[in-house]
Amino acid sequence: MSLSADERAEVVARLQESLGGFETPEIAAAWEAEIAERIRAIDAGEVALLTEEDVNDRLREKYGPLFD
Repeated sequence: MSLSADERAEVVARLQESLGGFETPEIAAAWEAEIAERIRAIDAGEVALLTEEDVNDRLREKYGPLFD
């Protein structure tokens, strides 16, 4: 999270490319818009992020032991 929004978007784009990219330009555009909106909401403090521990706790509550 110490990267700028532009740097994070670049990381996302490179990861997407490493997985074969998107199947259509329309899907790519929709994902880019979604990613930009999520980054904006995070940067604006409009959403609460969870720690890895919080996520694992929630998964354990719902599904039982995960990695134990």
